[in-house]
Parts: sequence; structure tokens; C-alpha cells
Amino acid sequence: MTISYRKLGVVIEHLEEELFEWCILEYCFLCDTIGAENLYILNVPSELFAPETSDSITNATHERIPEKLRKANWSSKSLVNVYQELYGENGQAVLLDPAAEEDLVPADGDTFQFMILGGILGTDPPKDRTIEVRRHEQVYSGRRRLGPLQMSTDTAANVAALVMSHKMPLESLRFCPFPIEIRVDSITSFELPFSYLQRVPEVVSKLNVKNEKDKKESDAIMAPGMEELLLKELNEPLI
Repeated sequence: MTISYRKLGVVIEHLEEELFEWCILEYCFLCDTIGAENLYILNVPSELFAPETSDSITNATHERIPEKLRKANWSSKSLVNVYQELYGENGQAVLLDPAAEEDLVPADGDTFQFMILGGILGTDPPKDRTIEVRRHEQVYSGRRRLGPLQMSTDTAANVAALVMSHKMPLESLRFCPFPIEIRVDSITSFELPFSYLQRVPEVVSKLNVKNEKDKKESDAIMAPGMEELLLKELNEPLI
């Protein structure tokens, strides 16, 4: 796969106790849109790696991890422990932070080489779990917001790439109505408290999103398999 835009490092500080299936789907999607070589997934369980590589930035080896996602850069260490190794001498990183005072703008792509996100399942209302990264001020050079609405991890990374790499202003991007509705059948539906990009042709092209004939421009750009996973979990009995 050819990445046609300026490469930015996408650093995910994984903040969940486990690597859930929805995490894997979102991270896999970022391999498609950002490129596995540009994706850094940190603070994950050490059993995902071969024992001799568990303390360094490496590829994942666990059978749970799909092949393309294994090619991303993984570490069991937190960003605060590896940021100097990751950034090098002159690297600059922006923390995507809903509590930031300034929104991300295209010019930020000329300043920052890395973006940092928290790999978390958001809540409604949000609980500001980004504070777990924000408190370590040495790992970032600036903080930016992606507007007022909560996004999934993959959507946030893709939006930031569109703004910083493709120079598309945040206000020019089209989002689905918030909250997004997932329809189960002709009668039943449920809502997700996240903002998703619409499948606008220009965005689909820039993010290397697979075209699907049954999707409309107004539909959400969502990690492949995510709707099916949500419907599966919805139908699982509570024990």
C-alpha cells in the first residue's frame, strides 16, 4: 500500500486493561489509513510479544493480532518511558486532547511529526481519561482539540491526519449526526456517543478507505467489522 501524504507518527497510549476486540479493529483500520509503519501502540500487555523483545519497540507476535497489525510498532512500556527513543533529538509531538483550548489546524502539520492519542473506550459523558497522558508534559510539545465532540480512537487519528497531512481544515470535514445511530433491524437501533466522518469521496480517497457499493456518502467511516462486532455483543446474553 502506498501512503500518498506526508507521514506522521501516530502514537497510541493504550489505556485499557486488555486489548479488546474493538481495539484490534480500530488499530487494524489505522494500518489501512495511516500505514502500519507509522503506527505506535504503547502500554499494551507484554504477552503480545516474544519474551526477548517485550521491553522494546517491536512487532507483535501473538496469534490474536492480525498479520497486518503485527507490523505496527508495539511496546509494553508507556510513552513516558520511550518517548525519547521514539521522537529522536528533534521530534515534536502534539497531544490530541478534548480539554485543549486550541483546535488542530493544517499549519500544525508543519510543526509536529507525531500525534498522541489515548487508546480508550469513551464514555457518555466523557471522563477526561486523557489526563493520564496529559500529566506527563515532557512527552508532548503542544495540545490540540478536534472540535467539541468525542471521537473513536481511529476517527480521531484519521481526522488529525486529514488536517495535518492533507491540509484540510477541521471545519471543512463532514461528520455524521451525533450521536450516531446503528440500526439493528427495521424496528430496533442503538446510539454510539461518538462522532464519525462521513464517506465523502475526497476523504475516502485520501484515507485509502475501501469503497463499498452499499454505502452512501452520508454513512459513517467506521473500522471494518465494527458494526458486526457491536451487533454481536448486543445480542450476547447477560450472564
